[in-house]
Amino acid sequence: MTQTQVQVCIPMKSKLSWIFPILFPFLGFSQSIQGDNSVCIGSSTVLTCVSCGTPPSSPVSPWSSSNPSVATIDINGEVNGISAGNVTIIYTDNLGGTVSTSFSVLNKALKPTYTAAGGLPVQYCVGEQTTPLTASNSTPGTLLWFNDDGTPTNTIFGSSGAPTPTTSIADTGTINYKVVLDPYNTNLCTSDTLIIPVVVHNNPTITTSGNTTICQGESATLNASGAGIGGTYYWNGGLVHNTTVTFTPVINTEYIVVGTDQYGCQGTDTTLITVNPSPAAPTTNLSNVTQYC
Repeated sequence: MTQTQVQVCIPMKSKLSWIFPILFPFLGFSQSIQGDNSVCIGSSTVLTCVSCGTPPSSPVSPWSSSNPSVATIDINGEVNGISAGNVTIIYTDNLGGTVSTSFSVLNKALKPTYTAAGGLPVQYCVGEQTTPLTASNSTPGTLLWFNDDGTPTNTIFGSSGAPTPTTSIADTGTINYKVVLDPYNTNLCTSDTLIIPVVVHNNPTITTSGNTTICQGESATLNASGAGIGGTYYWNGGLVHNTTVTFTPVINTEYIVVGTDQYGCQGTDTTLITVNPSPAAPTTNLSNVTQYC
Protein backbone atom coordinates (compact mmCIF):
# COMPACT_ATOMS: atom_id res chain seq x y z
CA MET A 1 0.00 0.00 0.00
CA THR A 2 1.37 3.46 -0.86
CA GLN A 3 0.19 6.87 0.14
CA THR A 4 -2.19 8.77 -2.05
CA GLN A 5 -1.41 12.14 -0.59
CA VAL A 6 1.31 13.66 1.61
CA GLN A 7 1.01 17.04 3.21
CA VAL A 8 3.82 18.62 5.22
CA CYS A 9 2.80 21.39 7.57
CA ILE A 10 5.54 23.89 8.56
CA PRO A 11 4.42 25.88 11.57
CA MET A 12 6.54 28.75 12.88
CA LYS A 13 8.48 26.75 15.44
CA SER A 14 12.15 25.91 15.83
CA LYS A 15 14.02 24.85 12.71
CA LEU A 16 14.50 21.30 13.97
CA SER A 17 10.75 20.86 14.44
CA TRP A 18 10.05 21.21 10.74
CA ILE A 19 13.18 20.68 8.76
CA PHE A 20 13.22 16.86 9.03
CA PRO A 21 9.75 16.33 7.48
CA ILE A 22 10.79 18.56 4.58
CA LEU A 23 14.06 16.73 4.07
CA PHE A 24 12.52 13.20 4.20
CA PRO A 25 12.11 12.92 0.39
CA PHE A 26 15.56 14.36 -0.25
CA LEU A 27 17.21 12.02 2.25
CA GLY A 28 15.71 8.98 0.54
CA PHE A 29 12.80 8.56 2.97
CA SER A 30 9.36 7.90 1.52
CA GLN A 31 6.40 8.52 3.76
CA SER A 32 3.72 5.91 3.26
CA ILE A 33 0.95 4.01 5.02
CA GLN A 34 1.63 0.31 4.73
CA GLY A 35 -0.52 -2.75 5.33
CA ASP A 36 -3.59 -4.29 3.75
CA ASN A 37 -5.75 -1.91 1.76
CA SER A 38 -8.99 -3.71 2.57
CA VAL A 39 -10.67 -5.67 5.32
CA CYS A 40 -13.87 -7.71 5.68
CA ILE A 41 -16.85 -6.52 7.66
CA GLY A 42 -16.30 -7.57 11.27
CA SER A 43 -12.55 -8.09 10.80
CA SER A 44 -9.54 -5.92 11.48
CA THR A 45 -6.03 -5.21 10.22
CA VAL A 46 -3.17 -3.02 11.42
CA LEU A 47 -1.66 -0.18 9.38
CA THR A 48 1.68 1.52 9.96
CA CYS A 49 2.98 4.87 8.76
CA VAL A 50 6.56 4.50 7.53
CA SER A 51 8.98 7.44 7.80
CA CYS A 52 6.15 9.61 9.04
CA GLY A 53 6.41 12.45 11.49
CA THR A 54 6.20 12.10 15.26
CA PRO A 55 2.66 11.29 16.42
CA PRO A 56 0.87 13.70 18.74
CA SER A 57 1.03 13.10 22.46
CA SER A 58 -1.36 10.52 23.91
CA PRO A 59 -4.32 10.36 24.22
CA VAL A 60 -4.57 12.16 20.88
CA SER A 61 -4.54 9.58 18.06
CA PRO A 62 -2.56 10.24 14.89
CA TRP A 63 -5.02 8.07 12.98
CA SER A 64 -8.45 8.96 11.66
CA SER A 65 -11.05 7.64 9.23
CA SER A 66 -13.00 9.78 6.79
CA ASN A 67 -16.13 7.72 7.58
CA PRO A 68 -16.21 5.88 10.93
CA SER A 69 -19.52 4.26 9.97
CA VAL A 70 -17.58 2.29 7.34
CA ALA A 71 -14.26 1.78 9.14
CA THR A 72 -12.75 2.92 12.43
CA ILE A 73 -9.08 3.11 13.33
CA ASP A 74 -7.58 3.31 16.82
CA ILE A 75 -4.47 4.96 18.20
CA ASN A 76 -2.39 1.88 17.31
CA GLY A 77 -3.44 1.86 13.66
CA GLU A 78 -5.87 -1.05 13.94
CA VAL A 79 -8.65 -0.70 11.37
CA ASN A 80 -12.01 -2.36 12.05
CA GLY A 81 -14.47 -2.96 9.21
CA ILE A 82 -17.96 -1.77 10.14
CA SER A 83 -19.91 -1.70 6.86
CA ALA A 84 -19.14 -2.10 3.16
CA GLY A 85 -17.68 0.95 1.47
CA ASN A 86 -14.58 3.05 0.84
CA VAL A 87 -12.85 5.45 3.21
CA THR A 88 -9.69 7.48 3.45
CA ILE A 89 -7.35 6.61 6.31
CA ILE A 90 -5.29 9.59 7.49
CA TYR A 91 -2.15 9.80 9.64
CA THR A 92 -1.57 13.24 11.17
CA ASP A 93 1.72 13.97 12.94
CA ASN A 94 2.26 16.37 15.81
CA LEU A 95 3.00 19.23 13.40
CA GLY A 96 -0.17 18.71 11.41
CA GLY A 97 1.48 17.00 8.45
CA THR A 98 -0.67 14.25 6.95
CA VAL A 99 -0.29 11.04 4.98
CA SER A 100 -3.43 9.38 3.61
CA THR A 101 -4.48 6.32 1.70
CA SER A 102 -7.63 4.76 0.31
CA PHE A 103 -9.11 1.82 2.17
CA SER A 104 -12.03 -0.54 1.43
CA VAL A 105 -14.36 -2.59 3.62
CA LEU A 106 -15.72 -5.64 1.79
CA ASN A 107 -18.97 -7.55 2.19
CA LYS A 108 -18.87 -11.22 3.11
CA ALA A 109 -20.20 -13.87 0.79
CA LEU A 110 -23.49 -15.39 1.91
CA LYS A 111 -23.03 -18.23 4.38
CA PRO A 112 -23.66 -21.75 3.03
CA THR A 113 -26.88 -23.46 4.08
CA TYR A 114 -27.72 -27.01 5.10
CA THR A 115 -30.77 -28.28 3.24
CA ALA A 116 -30.64 -32.07 3.60
CA ALA A 117 -33.68 -33.90 4.92
CA GLY A 118 -33.88 -34.18 8.67
CA GLY A 119 -32.27 -30.85 9.39
CA LEU A 120 -29.65 -30.28 12.06
CA PRO A 121 -28.12 -31.87 13.98
CA VAL A 122 -27.29 -34.81 11.72
CA GLN A 123 -27.93 -37.94 13.80
CA TYR A 124 -26.58 -41.46 13.48
CA CYS A 125 -26.42 -44.60 15.58
CA VAL A 126 -23.25 -46.55 16.30
CA GLY A 127 -22.49 -48.78 13.31
CA GLU A 128 -24.93 -47.01 10.98
CA GLN A 129 -23.91 -46.38 7.38
CA THR A 130 -23.25 -42.71 6.64
CA THR A 131 -23.16 -40.42 3.62
CA PRO A 132 -21.03 -37.33 2.89
CA LEU A 133 -22.28 -34.11 4.42
CA THR A 134 -23.85 -31.58 2.08
CA ALA A 135 -24.17 -27.80 1.94
CA SER A 136 -25.42 -25.43 -0.71
CA ASN A 137 -24.28 -21.95 -1.68
CA SER A 138 -26.11 -19.16 -3.48
CA THR A 139 -22.91 -17.19 -4.19
CA PRO A 140 -20.54 -18.69 -6.81
CA GLY A 141 -17.43 -20.00 -5.13
CA THR A 142 -15.71 -22.98 -3.53
CA LEU A 143 -16.94 -24.71 -0.39
CA LEU A 144 -14.11 -25.28 2.06
CA TRP A 145 -14.69 -28.00 4.67
CA PHE A 146 -13.00 -28.34 8.04
CA ASN A 147 -12.95 -30.86 10.85
CA ASP A 148 -14.00 -30.06 14.40
CA ASP A 149 -10.43 -29.01 15.25
CA GLY A 150 -10.20 -26.63 12.29
CA THR A 151 -8.02 -28.83 10.09
CA PRO A 152 -9.15 -29.28 6.46
CA THR A 153 -11.06 -32.44 5.56
CA ASN A 154 -9.79 -34.97 3.00
CA THR A 155 -9.91 -32.36 0.21
CA ILE A 156 -11.03 -28.76 0.17
CA PHE A 157 -12.10 -28.37 -3.45
CA GLY A 158 -15.82 -28.32 -4.18
CA SER A 159 -18.50 -30.59 -2.81
CA SER A 160 -16.15 -33.59 -3.03
CA GLY A 161 -14.36 -32.14 -0.03
CA ALA A 162 -17.34 -32.80 2.22
CA PRO A 163 -16.43 -35.18 5.05
CA THR A 164 -18.15 -38.50 5.62
CA PRO A 165 -18.81 -39.04 9.34
CA THR A 166 -17.79 -42.30 11.01
CA THR A 167 -19.96 -44.13 13.53
CA SER A 168 -17.71 -46.33 15.64
CA ILE A 169 -18.17 -46.50 19.40
CA ALA A 170 -15.26 -44.06 19.68
CA ASP A 171 -17.29 -41.53 17.67
CA THR A 172 -20.19 -41.30 20.11
CA GLY A 173 -21.06 -37.75 21.04
CA THR A 174 -21.12 -34.58 18.96
CA ILE A 175 -18.62 -33.52 16.29
CA ASN A 176 -18.99 -30.07 14.72
CA TYR A 177 -17.94 -30.00 11.08
CA LYS A 178 -17.48 -26.56 9.52
CA VAL A 179 -17.87 -25.20 6.01
CA VAL A 180 -17.27 -21.75 4.52
CA LEU A 181 -17.66 -20.33 1.05
CA ASP A 182 -14.62 -18.88 -0.68
CA PRO A 183 -16.20 -16.65 -3.38
CA TYR A 184 -14.89 -16.27 -6.90
CA ASN A 185 -15.66 -12.54 -6.69
CA THR A 186 -12.54 -10.85 -5.32
CA ASN A 187 -14.68 -8.00 -4.01
CA LEU A 188 -16.27 -10.36 -1.52
CA CYS A 189 -14.76 -11.91 1.60
CA THR A 190 -15.01 -15.51 2.73
CA SER A 191 -18.41 -16.21 4.24
CA ASP A 192 -19.22 -16.78 7.88
CA THR A 193 -18.88 -20.39 9.02
CA LEU A 194 -21.75 -22.86 8.82
CA ILE A 195 -21.44 -25.39 11.65
CA ILE A 196 -22.92 -28.84 10.97
CA PRO A 197 -23.17 -30.84 14.21
CA VAL A 198 -23.09 -34.60 13.78
CA VAL A 199 -24.30 -36.64 16.76
CA VAL A 200 -23.53 -40.37 17.05
CA HIS A 201 -25.79 -42.14 19.57
CA ASN A 202 -25.05 -45.37 21.38
CA ASN A 203 -27.44 -48.22 20.62
CA PRO A 204 -29.71 -49.03 23.58
CA THR A 205 -29.04 -52.08 25.73
CA ILE A 206 -32.28 -54.06 25.77
CA THR A 207 -33.02 -56.52 28.60
CA THR A 208 -35.86 -58.97 29.13
CA SER A 209 -37.32 -60.14 32.43
CA GLY A 210 -40.16 -62.48 33.42
CA ASN A 211 -40.91 -66.13 34.02
CA THR A 212 -38.90 -68.20 31.58
CA THR A 213 -39.79 -71.70 32.77
CA ILE A 214 -43.37 -72.95 32.50
CA CYS A 215 -45.31 -76.17 32.26
CA GLN A 216 -47.23 -77.20 29.19
CA GLY A 217 -50.45 -75.26 28.90
CA GLU A 218 -49.16 -72.33 30.96
CA SER A 219 -48.31 -68.84 29.74
CA ALA A 220 -45.14 -66.79 30.22
CA THR A 221 -45.15 -63.03 30.66
CA LEU A 222 -42.05 -61.16 29.48
CA ASN A 223 -41.09 -57.50 30.02
CA ALA A 224 -38.64 -55.53 27.89
CA SER A 225 -36.73 -52.42 28.98
CA GLY A 226 -33.79 -50.27 27.94
CA ALA A 227 -35.18 -48.22 25.04
CA GLY A 228 -35.82 -45.24 27.27
CA ILE A 229 -38.55 -42.63 27.17
CA GLY A 230 -40.38 -42.75 23.87
CA GLY A 231 -38.86 -46.13 23.00
CA THR A 232 -40.75 -48.94 21.31
CA TYR A 233 -40.44 -52.73 21.40
CA TYR A 234 -41.19 -55.33 18.73
CA TRP A 235 -41.26 -59.01 19.59
CA ASN A 236 -40.58 -61.89 17.20
CA GLY A 237 -40.19 -59.94 14.00
CA GLY A 238 -42.77 -57.31 14.79
CA LEU A 239 -45.68 -59.65 15.46
CA VAL A 240 -46.22 -58.07 18.86
CA HIS A 241 -45.68 -54.40 19.65
CA ASN A 242 -45.67 -53.84 23.38
CA THR A 243 -43.43 -53.54 26.42
CA THR A 244 -45.06 -56.48 28.18
CA VAL A 245 -46.16 -59.57 26.27
CA THR A 246 -47.59 -62.99 27.06
CA PHE A 247 -46.71 -66.15 25.16
CA THR A 248 -48.01 -69.74 25.47
CA PRO A 249 -45.49 -71.94 23.73
CA VAL A 250 -45.92 -75.72 23.58
CA ILE A 251 -42.20 -76.40 23.21
CA ASN A 252 -39.00 -74.65 24.21
CA THR A 253 -39.03 -71.37 22.23
CA GLU A 254 -36.70 -68.39 21.82
CA TYR A 255 -38.29 -64.96 21.72
CA ILE A 256 -36.44 -61.94 20.31
CA VAL A 257 -37.31 -58.36 21.19
CA VAL A 258 -36.01 -55.34 19.27
CA GLY A 259 -36.03 -52.07 21.21
CA THR A 260 -35.86 -48.75 19.35
CA ASP A 261 -35.05 -45.55 21.22
CA GLN A 262 -36.17 -41.99 20.45
CA TYR A 263 -33.24 -41.52 18.03
CA GLY A 264 -34.09 -44.61 15.99
CA CYS A 265 -31.18 -46.62 17.41
CA GLN A 266 -31.85 -50.28 18.12
CA GLY A 267 -30.81 -53.03 20.47
CA THR A 268 -31.97 -56.65 20.80
CA ASP A 269 -32.34 -59.28 23.46
CA THR A 270 -33.18 -63.00 23.22
CA THR A 271 -35.01 -65.02 25.87
CA LEU A 272 -35.54 -68.79 25.93
CA ILE A 273 -38.77 -70.01 27.45
CA THR A 274 -38.44 -73.59 28.65
CA VAL A 275 -41.60 -75.68 28.58
CA ASN A 276 -41.61 -78.62 30.99
CA PRO A 277 -43.97 -81.49 30.24
CA SER A 278 -46.90 -81.84 32.59
CA PRO A 279 -46.57 -84.74 35.07
CA ALA A 280 -48.52 -87.88 34.23
CA ALA A 281 -51.89 -88.20 35.93
CA PRO A 282 -51.87 -90.69 38.89
CA THR A 283 -53.39 -94.16 38.21
CA THR A 284 -55.20 -96.66 40.52
CA ASN A 285 -54.72 -100.45 40.33
CA LEU A 286 -58.10 -101.90 41.34
CA SER A 287 -56.69 -105.47 41.61
CA ASN A 288 -54.85 -104.41 44.72
CA VAL A 289 -57.90 -102.93 46.37
CA THR A 290 -58.95 -104.66 49.58
CA GLN A 291 -62.66 -105.05 49.84
CA TYR A 292 -64.68 -104.95 53.03
CA CYS A 293 -68.29 -105.72 53.87
